[in-house]
Amino acid sequence: MKLGKEFLSFCLAGVVMLGIVLGFPTKAHAQQASFTNILVAIDAQEILEDYCRPTVNGGVIEWVDCKGTQARPQMVNTDFIHMLVKQDRAVSSQGGAELTISAAPSDVIRWSSTSFSNNSAYTVPLYKFRKIGGASDLLNNPQHLVTENCSAIPKSEGRQDIPACGRTGDVTYGGIEFRRQRQDGDFWQATVLATGRQTYTFDFTVLDQKGGSHGFYRWDPYIIISYR
Repeated sequence: MKLGKEFLSFCLAGVVMLGIVLGFPTKAHAQQASFTNILVAIDAQEILEDYCRPTVNGGVIEWVDCKGTQARPQMVNTDFIHMLVKQDRAVSSQGGAELTISAAPSDVIRWSSTSFSNNSAYTVPLYKFRKIGGASDLLNNPQHLVTENCSAIPKSEGRQDIPACGRTGDVTYGGIEFRRQRQDGDFWQATVLATGRQTYTFDFTVLDQKGGSHGFYRWDPYIIISYR
């Protein structure tokens, strides 16, 4: 009986070694779930010029009569949308309104947005994500998440009273002084359940520095997920 157990252990070890040599998946070689961050860069200025009417108030251009409502957003020209991902995750269409990425089931995809002005003149929050085509079980239901961030931001000469966050004091690099400041962020997140093609819509608005909305917009990209 003892010999039988030793023989069984020997055979099992041989099977594992053969699997490694032939490339069969083993626990040691299993892929780990990872995060893929997609940055959606939106040309807010071009959108305002195309879908709003300019008016001059006190020498300042303001945008009025913008198209779309929160319930029925205006479909936008996809030339104004650019999606970016790490180069090693991009299969094709990097920088365009559609994107093909490499991922695996259980991987997590996150979408965040920014304007071409780096959110200084306008912000472009994504407020709705909806799956509309493709395999219904490709992604789980996306969630909108908000994070409390503490980021190093250049200090303004006129705003020395901005409270710092964290325990690190002000630092200076290249003659520029930085202070860690509270700067919350947000993103949409979904888990990959299978590979394939998924079409979806994102709804967003363009906000000025006072928080005023200048139209509601939508585009319907697709994402193709292939094994990495």
